[in-house]
Amino acid sequence: SILAGVAIVAGGIESYSTAIKYDRLEQFRIRTMPAMRYLRGLQTPAEMSGGRYPTVLSTSIMVADYLPTVTTFRPMWTPHTNSTGGVDYHENRRLLYLYLYFGGYGEEQLRKALDEQVFEFRAALFGGGRALSELVGDAQPITADEVEREVRLYGEFLKTADRETVTQPELSYLVIPLEAEPDYTRLDKWYVRSDDQIVGDFRVARLTLRP
Repeated sequence: SILAGVAIVAGGIESYSTAIKYDRLEQFRIRTMPAMRYLRGLQTPAEMSGGRYPTVLSTSIMVADYLPTVTTFRPMWTPHTNSTGGVDYHENRRLLYLYLYFGGYGEEQLRKALDEQVFEFRAALFGGGRALSELVGDAQPITADEVEREVRLYGEFLKTADRETVTQPELSYLVIPLEAEPDYTRLDKWYVRSDDQIVGDFRVARLTLRP
């Protein structure tokens, strides 16, 4: 029938678009593997003892999300940090602030990301149900006033950021895609980068807290 034909065509289109989307993700994961293997080789014997899990900064959300599946390292923040247990809303927001801070975000950049519906940031600040209202039928829309409040709070964080604020947790390594390197000014203020290497499509370095 006509309806059956339409359903088959629609299903085929949806399947194809989904396959294309996840193929890109898989290709990205494959590209990260050399950097991940290199990163594992940098871990010192002291870090490998006593159940320590060095913290890695990556301003790529996908790299940060993928990191724990390949290494024993801890990403500083990922969109799933609040799902791992032991991290409440306020701590998750603080870690997001650190992610934004080291990624070179200012207030305007955060406002732009929230206005452009960047799900990961909106979910961390307002909850997944409100960030994607399709998930919750009666979710309250995120208002412009709420966005401005979050931008203002992040601005206050930038003004008061100090050594104690930005070194909890203390970072040990850096993994950044070369195609999206941040401004390193803030990172270099607090950390020394060493063993800086280009591995495939990524920059990998050890981070040591400045005295």
